[in-house]
Amino acid sequence: MIRTTSNIEELIRAIARDEFAKLARHDASKPYSSHALPPDVKDRSAFARHCREIAEAERIGKVWVCSRDAWARHRGGGASQPATVPLDEGESAESIARRSGLRLVKHDTSERGGTLATVTRLER
Repeated sequence: MIRTTSNIEELIRAIARDEFAKLARHDASKPYSSHALPPDVKDRSAFARHCREIAEAERIGKVWVCSRDAWARHRGGGASQPATVPLDEGESAESIARRSGLRLVKHDTSERGGTLATVTRLER
């Protein structure tokens, strides 16, 4: 299915709002753990690999626990900041993607039925 640029921008804005809402729900006073992963980690094994490199992280049975500040220092971000990101209603999808470390890539696909289709996708 090929979507128009405005539909894609609406979809990206909806995804961005959901992701920002997830970030805002994280309680900054609670540490990250194998059960409450940081937003930039996809699975427990990746979290465990990082925790092994963090002096302040500790393993309690099979669960790794790491303070947010120690995690932020390890990931190169200094002390952790509140997990809120303002979202301007007039902001373009391209701007939201850029702030999230992504970019919109537009490219033309082969001609189909006499029309040239333009496809937009997100890339890191």
